[in-house]
Amino acid sequence: MASKNNERNAKSNTTTNENYKKVINKTIQNLTDVANFFNNFFATVADRTLQASNISLNHPQQDKPLPKANSEFRFQTVIHADINNAINSLRPKTFSGIDEISAKLTKICKEEIMILLTHYK
Repeated sequence: MASKNNERNAKSNTTTNENYKKVINKTIQNLTDVANFFNNFFATVADRTLQASNISLNHPQQDKPLPKANSEFRFQTVIHADINNAINSLRPKTFSGIDEISAKLTKICKEEIMILLTHYK
């Protein structure tokens, strides 16, 4: 029974990978390249939709075309001290912000949060 499940999962993964390759016509393995691919896709989806609909991208009163959007991520180094300073600067109130996470809880969990939010080049 387990071998049937493994076989089924292997076929499913192969199909998914083949479909992925068909969509982008290449294989991306670097995580930054994956992020840039998705960023470029979503940053240009409106322009591509308008072009496919033969709708002008320029306003009638505008003579020159709009500048092309920069769709490449530029990750900056963020170290533990940066995150620690930001969390420590939060007011010690118990009510939550828009994310519904209180500053008090954020401060209690800051060691775990710092691991997820740091980025080294």
